[in-house]
Amino acid sequence: MRHGQVDYAVIDRWLEEDDPIYAHPRDPYHRVDVRSSSRHVTVRHGGRVIAESRRPKLLFETRNPIRYYLPFADVRIELLQLSDTVSECDVAWSLPHPLPEGIAAAEHVCCYPGKVNIDVDGQPITEWPSGSRRPERSLSCPRLRQQCAPSYRSLRRG
Repeated sequence: MRHGQVDYAVIDRWLEEDDPIYAHPRDPYHRVDVRSSSRHVTVRHGGRVIAESRRPKLLFETRNPIRYYLPFADVRIELLQLSDTVSECDVAWSLPHPLPEGIAAAEHVCCYPGKVNIDVDGQPITEWPSGSRRPERSLSCPRLRQQCAPSYRSLRRG
């Protein structure tokens, strides 16, 4: 069997079908899907409701737990303090400039379970299950930092 060598210096661009690829080809074994839902999602901190929605977007990503993105209109943004950074340590984040697979979650906010209390249809969502990757190494933050801002580092008192 002969093996060839690719001269990457002569390649002017990569394509996946007719779409240009700017970073690297997608991993065919890693999927990201966003689906509309009518589940009742409530986010609380210290007993105070921060967000409540019956129209979340559910983000499914290979080897990660489901993440619940809530429309900005259903989140009490005034209770969140905007962060200057894009950090996995923050309470919540959004995707203002998502890649194509995350576009349906744009203009929504997602919160970390463990930093706040999240109930879905009355059932609590706990910390990330064992064996799953934390979201800081996934679509949400900060692997693709350019798409993950603003984030919210804490809750305002009051």
